Amino acid sequence: MRTEFFDMEWEQNPENGRRFDNAEELLEFIEALHSRNPFFFELRGENGYMLNIGIGQLLNAVQLCLGNGDPPYLLAVAPGSPERLPGGDRNPYSAAAKADDKAGVKAPEFLCGGTATPVPTRYCVTNDVMKQIAAYFLETGKRSPDVFWEEI
Repeated sequence: MRTEFFDMEWEQNPENGRRFDNAEELLEFIEALHSRNPFFFELRGENGYMLNIGIGQLLNAVQLCLGNGDPPYLLAVAPGSPERLPGGDRNPYSAAAKADDKAGVKAPEFLCGGTATPVPTRYCVTNDVMKQIAAYFLETGKRSPDVFWEEI
């Protein structure tokens, strides 16, 4: 499968629309993005799905959704996180943000359209996990079965 890159922070990025056909090339490209301040980008698949990836130095966030922006919105959950948080059955994202507040943890922020967007640590994964998810998406157009995904 093929995927295309789109920068959600820098609209004029000359790499916008760049296509990737193999995981090695995509992962090399993603590695170079770590030099920037944390920001979101999209990987759009040919199958109508996309990954929104918040890329930072150490932590990243990954969301899978339909290319047209309609739900469901699935966020990759950090390995080792509890399966459910108190209140998470009603609103998992709010429960994750409250858990960070209660623990005194500041959520990482990723720029999107000039706005710093915090992402609860429950939904922050390491570089290796993010790259594995991106490679699997490029190859299959699907979410990785190696991580737990939570609908928000």
